[in-house]
Amino acid sequence: MAERFAKTFFERKKEGTPVKFVGKPGTGKTLLAFIIYQELVKAGYSVKYESSIEFIKDLLEMKFTAQREFTSHFKKFSQYDLLIIDEATESINKDGAPSEIEKQVLLKLINERYANQSCTLIITNRDNDELINRLGSPIVRRLTENGISLAFTWDVYRQK
Repeated sequence: MAERFAKTFFERKKEGTPVKFVGKPGTGKTLLAFIIYQELVKAGYSVKYESSIEFIKDLLEMKFTAQREFTSHFKKFSQYDLLIIDEATESINKDGAPSEIEKQVLLKLINERYANQSCTLIITNRDNDELINRLGSPIVRRLTENGISLAFTWDVYRQK
């Protein structure tokens, strides 16, 4: 799937195909995302990887301290050919779930990328129900519509 996605990225980019990697920690989701990352960079595409926790925290700090910087940074993130957001369902909040403002910023970004037909790949250790519960159905719908979902249901590799 990863090889085919990278090889057909020109077509995927035209469609703005979103991708979800869902599954337990240690099953290779981030490794596979980095393999796609490397192949697309070699092919000349602009690709960005971000850990959701730091990424959203940094965007929110900019939003409340320097609106111009936030707008510039946000625009940059909306223009990558592929944006990979790791641990999309996690936050620095006490319970680990994204706050409403974090979800709003993420939805704004996902909507912007959706409108521009830019590809977004999200990685989560949560199952699909938890993904909806933590991010909300509008975000998940955008990431599912005409998208690819890959469930990493095999045994945890790191424990071997």
